[in-house]
Amino acid sequence: MLSLTFCEGLDRNRTIILAMKNMKKLIFLTLTYVIPNLIYAQKQPLFQSESSFIIESVAKQGKVKTIRATSFDIINLSGQITAGKISSRTTEIGLWTNYLREYNNKGLLISETNYSKENKIININQYTYSLIDILSERCSYTSDGILSVKEIYEYPTPQKTLSSIYNSDGDLYQLNTWDESNNTIVHTSASATFNTIYTYRAYVNDDRQITSIKRTETSLQGTPREFILYSDYKYDSYGNIIRYRREYNKYTDSYFITYQYDEHNNWVKATVSKGDGLIPIMLIKHIITYY
Repeated sequence: MLSLTFCEGLDRNRTIILAMKNMKKLIFLTLTYVIPNLIYAQKQPLFQSESSFIIESVAKQGKVKTIRATSFDIINLSGQITAGKISSRTTEIGLWTNYLREYNNKGLLISETNYSKENKIININQYTYSLIDILSERCSYTSDGILSVKEIYEYPTPQKTLSSIYNSDGDLYQLNTWDESNNTIVHTSASATFNTIYTYRAYVNDDRQITSIKRTETSLQGTPREFILYSDYKYDSYGNIIRYRREYNKYTDSYFITYQYDEHNNWVKATVSKGDGLIPIMLIKHIITYY
């Protein structure tokens, strides 16, 4: 065994202490950046349109493995509501209502298969996460398994999220930016294809629920014009949307949603009604499996 002189031992101890201090500084700097981004990414209700997050953004209770959703037109016989044919209203209120979603054992969405009313596959979305469970990539495939869209997410600051969308040729064709301050999320979507900028200003409450959205559509081609749409939302005690109202071009429409829940407090049946007369237009059923 080699012996150390007093000075050599002192130098070695100083080196170890300095290394430990540097390591602590590195860990501190890493945590001060990563943790806010992690919390922000988990809480932020990212949305691609003014209502695409409805129902689906609510955190699931229990360890959900899969959700198979199917929507049906309503048959109303003397006040008795039953499910008819698979509905063609899959996007009327901004919802994908015919899909299979798969989650990992951490509760993160990893795959989403969307179906037509004929139950044929429209597309398949697959989601990739970082080592700290932050969404990093979404790949969309056709029913033939061909990559059609790739979306890459970045989090440069705790208050900003960026996504870049590429087509099947690898060309960038859309940029999305989300900025947040004072319970307001501003989502800007710029598409080179349509020369239009979409700006969504979403207002959220303390529970991170979006209460209203103002969408402004600005054309960059020809004479600049703006199309403004307002949306607002109300929730039940489980955090699910129970009312969705839109206002645009002096036209207003409203949708009301009621739910039935399973023993885990996840909804398994939703009835969607339209207008103040509460006319039922669609049933959505969930078949949920758990780990």
